[in-house]
Amino acid sequence: MTMNEHHIDLTGPACFGRFARPEAVGRVLSCIAPMARESVRMSVLHSSRIAGRPWRELTAAWDIRYGGQTKSPDGGTRLVFTAPSLIHAAPMLFEQHLLFADGPSADDTAFDLMGDMLGDVGQMKRESARFDADLLSTLLRFGAAVKRGVQSILLGGHRLDHTMPPPIDRRLIAAASELVEETPKPQRVRITGRLDMVRVSDRAFELLLEDGQHVRAVWAQPSVAHLGEYLGRPVVVEGQAVFRPSGSVLRIDAEAIAQTQEVDAFFSRLPEAKLSMRRAMEQSTAPRKGASAFAAIYGQWPGEESEEQLVAALEEIS
Repeated sequence: MTMNEHHIDLTGPACFGRFARPEAVGRVLSCIAPMARESVRMSVLHSSRIAGRPWRELTAAWDIRYGGQTKSPDGGTRLVFTAPSLIHAAPMLFEQHLLFADGPSADDTAFDLMGDMLGDVGQMKRESARFDADLLSTLLRFGAAVKRGVQSILLGGHRLDHTMPPPIDRRLIAAASELVEETPKPQRVRITGRLDMVRVSDRAFELLLEDGQHVRAVWAQPSVAHLGEYLGRPVVVEGQAVFRPSGSVLRIDAEAIAQTQEVDAFFSRLPEAKLSMRRAMEQSTAPRKGASAFAAIYGQWPGEESEEQLVAALEEIS
């Protein structure tokens, strides 16, 4: 299999050219494989973590190799890697045509996809389909390396030498943390539409709603044999709606499917996300004079927040 060269340049007080503190490098290396895996899944399926056994060809797409370290051009530490292009690792993706039009290019590698995701995080693209809350949480794990003397973690090589993703540093980690806080929690939904497209190999499908919107979905059950019988027919799907930081639906993690009944017409519209505590605080107006501070978030709690988070939120508006 043809492999492409990539590198990650580390700068900071823990990096001494070819040499670096092992605990700092170790933290970076421990985060790379999970982020590569989740970035590939996100690009192909719009879901960074899929229940059940992963599709075999996708597994090959995130099979990156570490080749040691050397001195970077700026005097820091360069970690050297290789990674396959998707067309070589997962040719079936392009033989069948990608289900989603905004999927990866044939020449992309897992590192290229990671770089695209970092670019969207750096620009705070709240409508991005390149990350979900789980992938952002994986990105936050690089904070452990930043605390151990690595000030900047910059991905390069292949396409990244031209697209130039932002470095993983305190600023980017803060942006990822903010996006996680803004992302509404998944919620149970029931939605109707026409099963427009389905790809059995990786359990991805798409619903066409009555208003013309397309909803992406991933089948959460291990068996997909019966999905084909619903192709082109009106169906009702139950599962978890996963949202973007903006509050729009990113995908449905579908757990059940059936032919629609007359009563299901009520579920023909996309669900609205419940505001995260952060969004509720931003959108609430200041309490009237003499009113309780709790009035500013009335109707938004109880939610998914802990008691400690609620107390902190109340202190901000009191």
